[in-house]
Amino acid sequence: MKSRNVNTLGLLASLGVGAVLADTGSAPAAGVVHMDIQRRNAVDGPVVKLGRRSSSSGTVTETLENSINEGAYMANVKVGTPLQTVTLQLDTGSSDTWMVYTGSTICQGGGCNDGSFDPDKSSTFTDLAKGAFAIGYSDQSSAKGDYFNDVFQIGGATLQNMTMGIGLNTDIPFGLVGVGYPSNEAGVSSGQIKEYANLPVQMYKEGLVNTVAYSMWLNDLEASAGSLLFGGIDTAKFSGPLMRLQLYPTSDSTTVTEFAVALTSVTAVSKSGSDKLGSSAFPAPVVLDSGTTLSFLPDDLVQEMYKEASVTLDDNSKPVVPCNYINSKGYFSFGFGGAGGAVVNVSMSELVLTPVGNYTSGANKGQTACRFGIETVPSTANPSYVLGDSFLRSAFVVYDLVNNEAALAQTNFNATNSNIVAFPSLSATIPSSTPAPNEANIQQGVVSATPTSYPAAAGFTSTSAAGRVQARSGEVGGVMLAAMLSLGVGLVSFSML
Repeated sequence: MKSRNVNTLGLLASLGVGAVLADTGSAPAAGVVHMDIQRRNAVDGPVVKLGRRSSSSGTVTETLENSINEGAYMANVKVGTPLQTVTLQLDTGSSDTWMVYTGSTICQGGGCNDGSFDPDKSSTFTDLAKGAFAIGYSDQSSAKGDYFNDVFQIGGATLQNMTMGIGLNTDIPFGLVGVGYPSNEAGVSSGQIKEYANLPVQMYKEGLVNTVAYSMWLNDLEASAGSLLFGGIDTAKFSGPLMRLQLYPTSDSTTVTEFAVALTSVTAVSKSGSDKLGSSAFPAPVVLDSGTTLSFLPDDLVQEMYKEASVTLDDNSKPVVPCNYINSKGYFSFGFGGAGGAVVNVSMSELVLTPVGNYTSGANKGQTACRFGIETVPSTANPSYVLGDSFLRSAFVVYDLVNNEAALAQTNFNATNSNIVAFPSLSATIPSSTPAPNEANIQQGVVSATPTSYPAAAGFTSTSAAGRVQARSGEVGGVMLAAMLSLGVGLVSFSML
């Protein structure tokens, strides 16, 4: 692999998003960068990709694909000169964009079906920091290599000076597009480098967008299209109020480095009743992470949700329900930011995922069991809670890295119209949003009551009979392979009055 003598990444030093942007003189951009999301079901094989298109507003569209059992959202990008096409996983929970080296062992063995990058074929490739890129994931997979600079194209938008990582040694067959805070970059976390302008920041610095923010609309589990919009929101993609929420720092820092918001309530709702569920963890800090396919919530809360939806555990202690529960009209209503804050309803049709085996006993014997999209996090001193894709599909989410805020609204499934509103400036608040009115009054350590009965449970399903589930060979852990592909969710706690 070739390299060129250049200044090290130390020249890109910064203390946060504001500092990363301090040296830019970019004029405000006229539009946004817009990427379509297309579902690619792993068991069905690849789908036909959508072509690029341009709108009259100047937005540019590129395909993202949904893959790997419960779904990983994949972006088709191009790197180098001439451009090489690589498919990467979109991840709001990490901050580096990186790709697999064509000469790596995993690619030489035929494992890189999503493409790889060969720096020897790019005339604009510049090696910035040898050996400084190293990232590990919760499933024990990892990648090690260099940081480099090259041309990068995504959503039809081209960045001339993009800093990325290349996995020279990795057991992962595809890389990631990390769109989190620069302070969460792998090289920064390990002390190898100082912060650099990652994709959201570099888009602003090169004048493509007006601020360091983006919105995400994944659409439903069976949908063929969704979107990621850098620099703006699409008001046609959500219904009801778009509520703005504060982001909270991790427990070992006073700086916001992740997209953690306050989950303050969960209510089970069905035709047979409504049950407000309790948890000793409320207000629970939950990270909104597209790189995690499932959701991981406090144990006491999850056990109540399991009672409502008649969830049982298979032989591998994974939560399952009969697959026909996908037709249930029951849903869980998630509340954020206290009374009057954001509310997102998640139906069973978004929580009943892939088949994993058959019930071998009980009233459900012979029926097919499906993975349930919410798992428990045992109580520890510093638990990490995540709302992954099983939740995010039901939400329209805006991530604002400048103001350290997020906004949530109920998604508008399968919306065909579009009404894009760009952030007008770097310091502007999220367009069309309203702050959660009582977030400042949230009190930590207030334990909500656990219900003594669950009248809503009857409406989630017509049967509550359980049975033993025999998992199919090869299914064990398949969810987790993609589920935790995010850089160190971290130990998150609140510091609230």
